[in-house]
Amino acid sequence: MKRIAITQREDAVASHQEVRDALDQRWIELLHACRLEPFILPNHLPTVDCYLKRYAIDGFLFTGGNHLRSSSKRDVVENRLLSWGIDHQIPILGVCRGMQLIQQFFGDVLIPVSHHVNNTHITYFAKSIRITNSFHQLGSLKAAPFFDVLAKAEDGVIEAIAHKDLPCYGIMRHPEREYPFVADDLRFIQEIFE
Repeated sequence: MKRIAITQREDAVASHQEVRDALDQRWIELLHACRLEPFILPNHLPTVDCYLKRYAIDGFLFTGGNHLRSSSKRDVVENRLLSWGIDHQIPILGVCRGMQLIQQFFGDVLIPVSHHVNNTHITYFAKSIRITNSFHQLGSLKAAPFFDVLAKAEDGVIEAIAHKDLPCYGIMRHPEREYPFVADDLRFIQEIFE
């Protein structure tokens, strides 16, 4: 089973005066449905660097939650993982915030988008049309030249990308929030990490 390192959001819990790493349990279920082994990473760079040296990692999954630059520890960890994955040709999938991180890294311009928070919309893929969930406030209308656009929303906002030369992908929809999981999403994730 391929080992997929998965990042977590950072939640401030005022009632306990704590900052917690958090991961929706549905991600674990989704990765198991894809026959992949989840390897959960903390938002702590020294630990992550240690893990990269000690364990064989077959792929990286950058999850949603938190806005870019709202969690400095998470930003540092995910940018380190993105650079490491690119240098070592490790497959990468960014979901929602994770896709935005990838887009920003490669110079895409992110802008505020309307009607994409806690909503559904029509998404156009190369060979199909689907209603997909949407939970993001930022997006782009034009991809950097490094990317192929795999899907767009009906308003033109880019919903999925693939790097032209690297095993690096992004999707704005949240496949873990669909129940049952969508077969096309499972196939897509399996193909990235096969």
